[in-house]
Amino acid sequence: MLLKLIKYVNFRMNQRSVRRATPRLIKQAFERARALRKSRKTTGKLALLLPTTSPGNLGDEAVLHATVRELQEQGYDRVCIISLGEHAKYEIEGSDTVVIPLEHNPDGESYLQFVELASEFTDFFIWGADIVDGTYGTGVVLHRFTLANLACELGLRTTINSFSMSQFKSPEVLNGYRSLNPAVKLYCRDAFSKERLESEVGEGRVRLSADLAFLLRPDHAAPLSMKMAAWAQQHRSNGRIILGLNINEIFCTHFNMEPDALLGMYAECMTKVCKRHPNLAIAHMPHDNHQNQKFGSISDFVLSRKLNELLPPPIRDTSFIPPETMRAIEVRSICSNLDLMFTARMHVAIASLAVGTPVFGLAYQGKFEGLYRHFDLRDMFITLDQFKNVDLAVDFLDRSIQRAKVVQAQVRERLPSILASSRANLDLE
Repeated sequence: MLLKLIKYVNFRMNQRSVRRATPRLIKQAFERARALRKSRKTTGKLALLLPTTSPGNLGDEAVLHATVRELQEQGYDRVCIISLGEHAKYEIEGSDTVVIPLEHNPDGESYLQFVELASEFTDFFIWGADIVDGTYGTGVVLHRFTLANLACELGLRTTINSFSMSQFKSPEVLNGYRSLNPAVKLYCRDAFSKERLESEVGEGRVRLSADLAFLLRPDHAAPLSMKMAAWAQQHRSNGRIILGLNINEIFCTHFNMEPDALLGMYAECMTKVCKRHPNLAIAHMPHDNHQNQKFGSISDFVLSRKLNELLPPPIRDTSFIPPETMRAIEVRSICSNLDLMFTARMHVAIASLAVGTPVFGLAYQGKFEGLYRHFDLRDMFITLDQFKNVDLAVDFLDRSIQRAKVVQAQVRERLPSILASSRANLDLE
């Protein structure tokens, strides 16, 4: 016990020491950046990418795969991803990795290390996703703004791209946007987010794009992809409708729902939907391996397996459940074999929409609204409060199944313009 107490006291003292030193070291980092700008020499097109977090989320993987490939095709000579920890490296073909601990509240030495690394590049891309509005805390946002300003001091073309702004507004984060170097380009991935941010930082400051993950290309030849395609073909030949189904552990992590309560809601709803539509076949689509320790190491994959066990036998025994080794390029292929998708994760929605599969959502944080505006689609999602009313939820999914083919045609018609908007994030003109 005494040893643990000593270790804790030493940890807290070291933490305070780091906090006191960080402002001084950040000032040194800016001075170093200005000095390097005068002397650095780069040739070619060299891109440095900052992801949102460590590996484990297939949406993040989709964005990075798509971005690396797109930059390669646009003639970039090097693409480097900053991995945020020694044991959390992204392995993306066509890129290399440099480890700097920049995920949460980095110390001053990390900023100095970043300056030395960034001085080797011509472009710096910060992927914003849903973390740069302050919803998950200001700490994960403000240090990204510092990195963006450092990159500008070095002379790099710098963008914060493919991100959402929820209805939640953090004054500290909004002040951070106002303090960004004017050379930092901002690309919101939907019109609602653009409008929300521009109302705070000024009209014309923000550009409209679509999510970078739209650019990911499926791998239809992967063994898992072919296995699922055969499964879907067999069920479709028997007259079944293939429904993709995602359950999202974020409702437990960030909305404090007990897993059993969330599972119960889904199970009751899906059981009643299957009674109305006995020709349904369900393909589960978990999308995140990060484990929620608060509720006993749950994840999307764990919840999907538990949910399947709660479904009636005819559905449970024939459903498709992918393994935790599934890759983003396989997700994209699997989604192409669905008739429709019901998801609480936006990147599952994107994976489906990108291959022309209609998507109906369980919405939170005001993100789905903007996604659907790209496709000029309405009445495509249900809120969590509405979903808690099982009759409302069943009616919503009933209408979704009936609308699927009409929505599919509209999605496929709009896709080319969405892909062009997705490429805009990389400011390659």
